[in-house]
Amino acid sequence: MYAELRGWCKENNDLKSVEVSDGQARIQELTNLAAEANASAVSLAAEMETLAKEVKEATATLDSARVLHGNKVDTFNDNEKSLYKDIEAVESAATAISGGEAALVQMPEGRLKEVSAKLQDAVTRRAQRLDNTLSVRDHEHLEVWLVALSLSHALDK
Repeated sequence: MYAELRGWCKENNDLKSVEVSDGQARIQELTNLAAEANASAVSLAAEMETLAKEVKEATATLDSARVLHGNKVDTFNDNEKSLYKDIEAVESAATAISGGEAALVQMPEGRLKEVSAKLQDAVTRRAQRLDNTLSVRDHEHLEVWLVALSLSHALDK
């Protein structure tokens, strides 16, 4: 019986030694895998922190751009209103001038002053563009008319 028991122990010992060896290899494998996972978690946490900063900066930049765009839209709208006002003044003046001297004399003084003031304001604000768009003849007529209106205003005072 001793021989049988000894054979069983030897066989069982060899089998258990293989299982222990496999178990230790599996433990080492899992330990390495856990270390890699921890290193990856640390790396990902650092990357997430960097990305969070980038998102915060990009959001701030986008907010700044929205404000700037809003300001530009407001400026554009203000310029557009001013331009329409100037166009209206020029159209009124053109209508008054196109009637000739007789029409200007017959125009009520208040209306003449209003048209003159609007036109002078428009010409003053748009002088640089008018120099490039008015013909020499139109420019001369405009200057004569504005000077005449200025003298008329001065004499009325």
